[in-house]
Amino acid sequence: MDRAEPVAAAGMLVARLHGELWGVARRHLSRERRDWRNEMEPASLVNEAYLRLVRQRGLNDGNEAQFMALASVCMGRVLIDGARRRNAGKRPHACVELDAIDVGTSSGVESTVEVHELLARLQAESPRRAALVRLRFFDGLSVPEIARDTALSVATVKRELSAGLARLKILLQH
Repeated sequence: MDRAEPVAAAGMLVARLHGELWGVARRHLSRERRDWRNEMEPASLVNEAYLRLVRQRGLNDGNEAQFMALASVCMGRVLIDGARRRNAGKRPHACVELDAIDVGTSSGVESTVEVHELLARLQAESPRRAALVRLRFFDGLSVPEIARDTALSVATVKRELSAGLARLKILLQH
């Protein structure tokens, strides 16, 4: 595949979904600490995610839901990479309780990094559960929105989210 193909596909999707991408970026940034929020604007986060997306293989402009999910993951990784840079060399961090994480609240860099590491472990065990947890807690989607976007039933989404969170709590204890 030509290098220009993923760039063109990503460019078309970004142009078509610009407003939605800004909304996802704002949700990601709203969970950052106030003093760190000023470091990056939604436009910068969208642009950074775009630069990472154009490196993806097999990216096409036909599946908007998949592209939005990938863009959100990329935005999360941009923020995690920044958090890791800010946190480099600091003393060890305390454990975070998953019950304390709320969609609308900001959490510290230590909590964010730890949660992403736990999600990576969950991803290795159950990719679908990890994806649903990301959509719920990092993209801020409601259960019906997740069901619509993933073509799963609401009951299945609730069941998988519950199982995914239970597994994350177990992983957190070990």
